[in-house]
Amino acid sequence: MIRIVVSEPNKCKNLLISEGFYVIEADIIAVEITDVNGQLARLTQSLTRAKINIEYTYGSSTRSGEKMHLILKVSDLDKAYQVIAAIEES
Repeated sequence: MIRIVVSEPNKCKNLLISEGFYVIEADIIAVEITDVNGQLARLTQSLTRAKINIEYTYGSSTRSGEKMHLILKVSDLDKAYQVIAAIEES
């Protein structure tokens, strides 16, 4: 299994299918956080309190204190957007 995030999903899907690959699409959310102690815990605890399951996640590596990107597949995308927006406002 290979997971990829692309700027043109339909074009990518059609290309992969034309080459014989089996494609499954999933809606995900991308979150930018600063790589400091506690940031990931804050995010995951907020999602947990909202009863949102994280099905999988992966992210970019960075140096401590710099911005990183997390990709999250969650059980309720719309609710997750609201939770993350509330975190960013606080």
